[in-house]
This record gives sequence, structure tokens and C-alpha cells, in this order.
Amino acid sequence: MQRILPFEAVLLNSLRRLLTFVPQTNDLLTSWARTTADSPGRDRAPSPAPSPTKVLADEDGAPVRGAQFDQLVKELRSEYAAGVTACAQRIHKALAENRRSIRSALDRFGLSGNPGIIQEQVHPVLECVEDVMASLYQAVDSRVYVAVGRGLWDCASQDVYEYLERLQEGLGLNKGAWRGRQNASAVLSVIDSFFTATLSGTLQHELHERDMDLPLHSDRTHKLLAENTTSTNMSYTVY
Repeated sequence: MQRILPFEAVLLNSLRRLLTFVPQTNDLLTSWARTTADSPGRDRAPSPAPSPTKVLADEDGAPVRGAQFDQLVKELRSEYAAGVTACAQRIHKALAENRRSIRSALDRFGLSGNPGIIQEQVHPVLECVEDVMASLYQAVDSRVYVAVGRGLWDCASQDVYEYLERLQEGLGLNKGAWRGRQNASAVLSVIDSFFTATLSGTLQHELHERDMDLPLHSDRTHKLLAENTTSTNMSYTVY
């Protein structure tokens, strides 16, 4: 299904909501621990006998509770990140099954077409993604929307990255490899522009500066293209 599923929306919204309470809860725990430690003359229960297999916290238990809370936050963030990734990858795969993917466009026209042709092939794919993003905005919290949107951005960029890697594995000897890199660069530019415009146009002032940073595979692809350009320029130098 090329949409976020109800259970995915509920899960991600819930995890995101829990994470918004982390700073407040942390402040409450810190305040409680400080107040407990500073309370003068209060009665303390006898300390239990030390266990040879367990290091005990102090009598207040504050270090234990602090460690437990840190572990809980870590697990929440891990579950949220995993849920966002799984959702974005599932949607991306659903689009690809209908040949609506960046990878299929590059495979068909990357070596034979020109940047104009390949961009025409990519636009229908991004129109489908635009519909997905629109329905996503109606279903989830704005921060979940950004996270899944960036996940889709990363998936689309990964298609370009893996295409370039295949060209590189051929040591640039594939017929039309240079054209393939040019087309990949054009496609990546379209992808970056699309997601930047979609996220900023939808959320506007709610968007954080870091939300516009290139996702992992987009950044890797830009660097790989730069390396290929440098290698090509060096291969033509007289010296």
C-alpha cells in the first residue's frame, strides 16, 4: 500500500508524543533527586545487606532511577527511528513494485537518455510521492511527517547511489558510463529540490534548519559524484 498504514500512524505518533515528555520528565527526576539528597534529618530505612553480585545505589535510589530513565529514553528513540525507517522503506518498496521508482527510470534511460529525458521519467515517480506526502501530513504529527518525509528522501537518493555504485564497479568502462553519471547527477538534483520544496512548502515556519540537511544517501551520492568528477578530470590531464 502506497500510504502510511493506520497502525504505523498510531505507533509513530504515540512514540513521538512520549519523546516530547522526555525533557519535562528529566527535569522532574533531577529536581526530585536533588530535593531528596538535600533533605536534612529525615528518617532512613536500614540499608539491606550488600549482595555479592550486585552493586547497590545509594539509599535514595536516585542513580538507579536515573539510569533506568536514560535506558528508557534510549529505547524509545531507537524504536521511533526504527519505525520511521520501516515505514519509509515499505512505502518506497510499494511504489517500486509498480515501476514507480527512481531506480527503474535510471535503469531504463540512464545510459541512453539525456538529462531532460531522465527528468521526465522521474517526475511521475515524484508525483506519486507527493500524493503520499499529502496523505501523510493528514495522518501524523508534524515532526513525524518530517521524519518519514526525510526517510523517503533518503530512499530515493539511495536508488541513485546504488546506480552509481554499479557504474563504478564497471570501472567506468560501461558504454555510456559518463552519460549515466551525468543523468544520475540531474536526477539527484531533482530529488533534492522536490523534497526541500515539499517539506518547506508544507510546514514553512515549523521547519527546523536541520530538517533541510541532506539525508545520508543524498550526501553520500553527492560525494561519490564529486569523486567521479575529480577522477575524470585527472584522467584528461597531460601530466
